[in-house]
Amino acid sequence: MMTPIETALWGMSIDPSLTVEYRANPPSANAAKTIRHIGGQPRIVKAKAVVDYQSDLAFVARSAANAARFTPGEHLGLAVELFLKRGRDWDNPIKLVQDALSAGLKINDSRFECAVVIKRSVAPKRQGLRVTVYNLKEAL
Repeated sequence: MMTPIETALWGMSIDPSLTVEYRANPPSANAAKTIRHIGGQPRIVKAKAVVDYQSDLAFVARSAANAARFTPGEHLGLAVELFLKRGRDWDNPIKLVQDALSAGLKINDSRFECAVVIKRSVAPKRQGLRVTVYNLKEAL
């Protein structure tokens, strides 16, 4: 029996993948930016919580890729399972997660050509995510 993600990707030509699990709730993209004064001028910058989350997830992704000897191809697909508290939007953290994975794998995020996202409502102590990166054999 196929998982929902495999069902959604059915028909695509995919190569071996990399799975990353991270047990921390992604920050909200709605609160991703803040204003800081730099050189006396107000600037819009990433909020510290976002910088910290993306740095940690990038490290976890890089470590998992090294351990699995995963080499990202030119065309990539993402399968994201979000374990969020009830009522939280699923689309909100996707860009933050994608940017962290790109940093961890040292690639340009334009190589991600498709994504499947599944939200699962869980108790607060079980929040986090599981991301699988697929090498697509050809561009979509």
